This record gives sequence, structure tokens and C-alpha cells, in this order.
Amino acid sequence: MILDGNEDAVLAVDESGRILEANDQAYQLYHLAFVADWKGRRVSDIHPDLTFIGNRENPCRDGDENFLNLYGQRFLVKYKLISGETSGLGTLITTQAADKILQEERKIRRGLLQKGLSAKYSFRDIIAVSPAMQHKVEMAKKFSQAPSNVLITGETGTGKELFAHSIHAASSRAGQPFVAVNCATLPETLLESELFGYEPGAFSGASREGKTGLFELAHHGTIFLDEIGEIPVTLQAKLLRVLQEREIRRVGSTAVIPVDVRVIAATNVNIQSQIAQGKFRSDLLHRLNTLEIYIPPLRERPDDILPLVESQIRVLAAEQGKSPPLLTPQARDLLRRYAWPGNVRELRNVCERLVVLSSAQAVDEEALRDLHLFFPERESPRTVEVERPMQEPITFQIPVTMKKKDLAKELGISRTTLWRMTKRQEALRKQQEEKTP
Repeated sequence: MILDGNEDAVLAVDESGRILEANDQAYQLYHLAFVADWKGRRVSDIHPDLTFIGNRENPCRDGDENFLNLYGQRFLVKYKLISGETSGLGTLITTQAADKILQEERKIRRGLLQKGLSAKYSFRDIIAVSPAMQHKVEMAKKFSQAPSNVLITGETGTGKELFAHSIHAASSRAGQPFVAVNCATLPETLLESELFGYEPGAFSGASREGKTGLFELAHHGTIFLDEIGEIPVTLQAKLLRVLQEREIRRVGSTAVIPVDVRVIAATNVNIQSQIAQGKFRSDLLHRLNTLEIYIPPLRERPDDILPLVESQIRVLAAEQGKSPPLLTPQARDLLRRYAWPGNVRELRNVCERLVVLSSAQAVDEEALRDLHLFFPERESPRTVEVERPMQEPITFQIPVTMKKKDLAKELGISRTTLWRMTKRQEALRKQQEEKTP
């Protein structure tokens, strides 16, 4: 029963190479019905290329494998020692179709691939303390229950991909693939073949087996097209057809493949401006923004800054096996007042620097600045008098958004010279304040 339950053809032979037993699959594969008294026959009588462990003429060892041509097909033959308590008793010969092995291998690869094509985040991972962000989360939750396409807009680093993952994870497609692709990282020549796949030999350098496109991999699931504004106009027409007809055509193929895919797109550029410049199709936008959500930058939701900082510090410290550094009230206030032009992505980098470089002591405002973190104030502009040789002092209004290197460039001096002049003027101002009754 055990032998017959095996899908592979199995032969058991003794130490002299004579057949002891064969399961149903081996009986059919080797046509034993036409071999008289097949039990006790030497295995080489069944097929001249078969051997056994201990054979002096055609030796093999335990664990050896070789290919066998049988009836115009290739088979993989494996040899396993049947061992007793004191000595070897024979050989177990397993024969398996090579095509079946390839199918199993593809199945395993597909399974591993499917495990990687899943949403990594959910709405629980979104830190939303400010009313504005809480409203966006509630809106995204409602979007997740609809089958329509979604367009997520917002500045770089605001968490658009986090929202895309969360929408898929809360949708009815959660158990299906989630395929994310950054359209800006792929050159135009490869983007089409990556999205739609290609047939064998479709172009120079193409794989002989062809390639499955990302839309096919996302079948029944969701595909996330990040930086959708970077897709070339020539490819936008093909993408529009996919959204309209729900079918794709591989590069080099004339056949169409139906796909059931929900599209979530994201961009940090002004699509309306792109349309006005002829860089983006308006009809494609109408297909993508059936549901649209805007993720506000950190400067518009300061209540989320400190909870994000504390969360990132705890996570990063745990990853590095360290205790999370504590922040003084002054440091917390400075972090909260910072504009965060890079949004959450910049915030994570700052937190990682704090975890790596800070000591066991609390991190104060001075420690933040010592880490070469430039935190411009968001209050009224500062007035600085900058001296030039042989000229009267000149007073400049420094905009809060202007960086030191930009001011130095405009004045035609180096940043070091600007720093020295600023320090000198601050010292002169303090002296004047001390002299003033």
C-alpha cells in the first residue's frame, strides 16, 4: 500500500541487483506485464541503463541520480540504499518524470513568489493623532471596501505606500497578491515588459521561457503603481486600455489575457500640471482617480510628529538591541517645530541617527544640533548683519526656508565665512545690549 501510494515509479532490488518488488507505477512505466517472471530478474533486464548499489560493472552510490530516456521522454532516476542493522540489503530505485519535476519546481517558485507578493502593513501601522490624519485614515478604510481604483497623492515621504498596503489588506482582495512597482525606477524600455510580460524571444536578450508581467501576477489582487506620474506618454495609452478592457497583451504576442486587478496609484507631482504640459493623459487620470485621497505633509499635522518620533525610536532601538534614548522637553519642542521637508522618511532617518549616535543620557536641544541636524525655526525671520570688506554693514532678512548654503551662494561668500560673520554680529549685538541701560 505504501509503495502503490507513491506517485513515482519505485523498484526494490537486492544486493545482487535482482528485483524484489515494484509498485503499480513502476509496473506500468517499465511494462512489467510483458516481462515473464519479472520478480527475481536483474534490474538491467528491465532497462540496460538501470543499475544498483554494489554493481561492479555499472557502479553507483547511495544518493546518486541520473537521467534515463524512456519511450521518448526524460526521467530522473534516484538510488537509495536499503540498509539493515548489520549490512546493506539492496537498493530502492525511484523514477520520476523530468517534466513533473519542472512543474513542481515552478509551483514551489510560484508559491514563494506569492508569499512575497502580499501587503506588509495595515491600518494599525498608521500613526494618526491629528484630526486631519484621522480623517484620512477613515476615508481610506471606506475606500478599501469599494472595488474602484484609487489615486493617492501627497509629497514624498508622507506614507502613500503605507496607505496602499493598508487599503489592500482591509479589502476583499486581502488574500490575493499585492504587487508594488515603482514606475520611476524602471527605464521606459523595460517598463512595458515588466508590467505586461513578454513572449519567448520577443526582443534581444529576452528569456527563452518568456516572462509573466506584474499585472498577471496581481490577478485577483491589487497592483500598486507608485510614481504613476513618471510613466511615459507612449505607455499611458496601453495602460489606459488595460484599465478599460481588463486585459493585457504580452510584448511580442497577439493573444490577450484577461486580468482581474484593482489598481492603486500614487504620485507626488501635480498631475493637472502634467496634463497641461502634455505629459499625462487626462483620460488616464479619470480612470485612476475614481477614488482619490490626499496625504498631508508633516508640517500640516504637527500633532503626529512626536508620536511618530517615539514610535520610530522604539522600533529602531529594538532592532539594534539598545535602550531608546529619552528626549528632553526642549528637544521635543524643537522636533515638533521643525518643518520636515522630507516628511516621515526624513523623520525616520533622524530617529535612526539619534539611536545610533546618542548615549544613555537624555537627548536635549544641544545634542540634536551636535548631530549636524539643521533645524530652522518656523517663527519670524531673523535679521543678520553681514559685513563685507571695505563696505558698510548690510542687513539681510533671512527667510525661514532659506538654507545657509543658499544664502552664502547669494552673497558670493563661503559658508564658513558666513558662519564667522554671523557669530561676530551676534557677539556685537550682545555687547550693545549689555551697554544699553
